[in-house]
Amino acid sequence: MALTSTHTHTTFFNVKQVDELVGGAYKALAEDWERRRMHISKECQMAGDARLELLRHTWTLLLEDAD
Repeated sequence: MALTSTHTHTTFFNVKQVDELVGGAYKALAEDWERRRMHISKECQMAGDARLELLRHTWTLLLEDAD
């Protein structure tokens, strides 16, 4: 089982599981968001973009030391 940690080295994560779960969630939400985006107000679009970006950053942070 491949393990990695964040810069704080306080928690260890299974790289494959993080990639499957968090990466899979990000990809699915990004695809769904693009379909819904044109039907949502500008304020909601900005909030949704920020949430999606936060999920992407979390995913990359959890995988940062995997290499």
